[in-house]
Amino acid sequence: MSEYMAKSTKNIFLADGFPRSKENIEVWEKKMADKVDFQFLLWFDLPGETMLERLLYRASQSKVKRSDDKADIMKRRIATFEGSIPLFDRYRQANQLVQVNAIGSKR
Repeated sequence: MSEYMAKSTKNIFLADGFPRSKENIEVWEKKMADKVDFQFLLWFDLPGETMLERLLYRASQSKVKRSDDKADIMKRRIATFEGSIPLFDRYRQANQLVQVNAIGSKR
């Protein structure tokens, strides 16, 4: 990530799906804390069942078929994400968590 950011002409980045583990946070802080101006962790909060429903819908509508567009793979990815939620407390306590209620219908 550091190499990509250094080579980029951009100066604002969104790290999707990060962090997933305590180790991710520790390595990030060791390697990147003095190189970036971290603003916040953005969390689109919704139940795993809704995530699965939306992912399956996206897969059914996509013209490009992905190898991971299978319910069992999606369920594992959701479980991994749900396992990382306790890590968010660290960001909440530092006032660096933006939590968005993502339950709702399409417009």
